[in-house]
Amino acid sequence: MRDRKLATLTRFTEALSLYDRQKFRESVELFGECLSQNPGDRMARIYCDRAQGNI
Repeated sequence: MRDRKLATLTRFTEALSLYDRQKFRESVELFGECLSQNPGDRMARIYCDRAQGNI
């Protein structure tokens, strides 16, 4: 799990930055990429769901 999270860290950080700037559509795309590589990433799932709720 740790290696998979590290592999998506840059993408997750960018998605989180977009989320904070209320660019929800763009953040959903990046969180989705994180989840496709690491389906067990709980934080990516939470933020992806929250962003989708704001679209």
